[in-house]
Amino acid sequence: MGSKQSSIFKSSENEVTKIPRFFNLYQSGNYIVSKSAKEDANFSLAIEGYQQGYLLQCYDNGHMNKFDVSVLLSRKLDKKYQNGFNIKTNNKLPQLLLIKKDEIIGITFTENGERKFKAHLTEKLPTKDNLSIQGYKVIYNKIFTDVQYNLIPVSSYDDIKRVTLKSFGADGKKLDNKYYEKEWKILERLKTNSNQEN
Repeated sequence: MGSKQSSIFKSSENEVTKIPRFFNLYQSGNYIVSKSAKEDANFSLAIEGYQQGYLLQCYDNGHMNKFDVSVLLSRKLDKKYQNGFNIKTNNKLPQLLLIKKDEIIGITFTENGERKFKAHLTEKLPTKDNLSIQGYKVIYNKIFTDVQYNLIPVSSYDDIKRVTLKSFGADGKKLDNKYYEKEWKILERLKTNSNQEN
């Protein structure tokens, strides 16, 4: 469940109001935007602090959809909408990540029994206004499993630029490759710091 927070929307030129908003997603593909978290939803994310940001739908099949949160905020409250994720080619809910601005997305996966990692700037992903598409292909390896997505602050780019790849078709780097030992240590530290904040 997302944490409850409030955000400021201008309802007129002189009036500013705080209105909480939650994106509630169900396994059926239905979703509801509401003022509070829905207890029966599979995911319930506080979205009002992300007016200028994006919802990243991260799929196990190596695709990502970057969706403009402002579109969700324009939805009617408590109305049930369909097609909240790409249910046709993905039989399970995607991992959902919210970003206030473009960041770095870290992708870890297993290929032939070896863990690999690569990162990409989210600004390279095209922004879509449709939740039901599977999005952009970010892993081109033929056979892979155990995909994990995590956010990395864009301020860390210089520290991990050797594993932040320009092409989505580029293969990941093996996590036991000592040539990237410095990057692995930095990523581990960032992960530890992130876990302590949550």
